[in-house]
Amino acid sequence: MADLENWINPRLCSLNECVRIERGPQTVTLTCSDETLSDAVTHPKYRKGGRDAAGRLICPDDAVKAIEAAGGDPRPLRRAMVRDRDLGRASVETGGEMRVVDRAGQHAPWMWKLYKLAQTTDINRETGEEEQVQRWVWVGEFEGRDAALKAARKLYEKEYA
Repeated sequence: MADLENWINPRLCSLNECVRIERGPQTVTLTCSDETLSDAVTHPKYRKGGRDAAGRLICPDDAVKAIEAAGGDPRPLRRAMVRDRDLGRASVETGGEMRVVDRAGQHAPWMWKLYKLAQTTDINRETGEEEQVQRWVWVGEFEGRDAALKAARKLYEKEYA
């Protein structure tokens, strides 16, 4: 089994390009507020009009008002709102729960994550058609490298051997 392992760097290992483990930050749930959207608490990309780690728009109505008040063009954001509504994807509103990647480890320690390569369905943004794509799908996370590697080997044996 060791011959299947490819340690790309000390935090990333691939098993025959089908299963991988990676040490990285956790995704945590925070209550959406001006305080939690501040750069001191979360990454600057988490802002009104942006997306949370689950892909949901954050306070889009507030963002549209702010864009209009600043003389900007809110049409791209409005199109994203319509697309999300058509896909049945709810937005995050003030007081609601949002998912963020805790890159700095302020809210939770880094963990070893286990992923598998899987065939998934995606919607082509330009054509609106469904298409099959391969993507890394999260399976679980582990505190230690050895536990993650053991689970990765077990998953590989079960699904790909």
